[in-house]
Amino acid sequence: MKKCVPQAERLKQEATENIERKLNILLSWVTNGIPFLVDEIGGRIDAKDNKILDFYPTSLRSFKEWDGSQNCAAVRATLPKIARVGNDTLAKRPALERKALDTITALKYRSEEQSAACRPAELRRLEALVKSQAALLKIRQSEFRTQRIDFLKVERDLRTMQQDHENDKNYLNETIAQKNVEIAQLSMQVAELIQQLRVLAPLKKVDDHGKQ
Repeated sequence: MKKCVPQAERLKQEATENIERKLNILLSWVTNGIPFLVDEIGGRIDAKDNKILDFYPTSLRSFKEWDGSQNCAAVRATLPKIARVGNDTLAKRPALERKALDTITALKYRSEEQSAACRPAELRRLEALVKSQAALLKIRQSEFRTQRIDFLKVERDLRTMQQDHENDKNYLNETIAQKNVEIAQLSMQVAELIQQLRVLAPLKKVDDHGKQ
């Protein structure tokens, strides 16, 4: 039977997935490079012999407003479906908000590295590249810490369940043992009563005969 998901929960999940899609796109740009602005036929647009980077968010506000329409047609064609994020939607997801801030910082360094690569400034380019990779490392470390916290919680919950199971098993064993003792005592009492009846039965017959 298909599980019915309440609309509020479905909308909440869709909002989270939209934020995560946007972050995944930007993290791929940190790793592989921010796309350059290109014209309708795919040629790179230059300004004073320097290639121009296409749009990328530089603040939380621009991250929330980014829906792909700010990018050139060639880049939009490569993007999955993304939408704007409400003002409070991101704030209600503090882990994703922190990740967005770190990603924006990493994009800043990556853009500096790419812009420097367009000019004869190799040292500045390498410095910016180091900063962008360091920012990306910070994001991955934060993800690792979050996953480790989740793992430790699951581990604690598992230990608690195992202890509860052990306690329940011990209680059941004690109850069974107690009931076995009670059954044995009742069996002895029944056996004694049967023996008493056997002793008293002949006497009852004699008494009944005397009354006749």
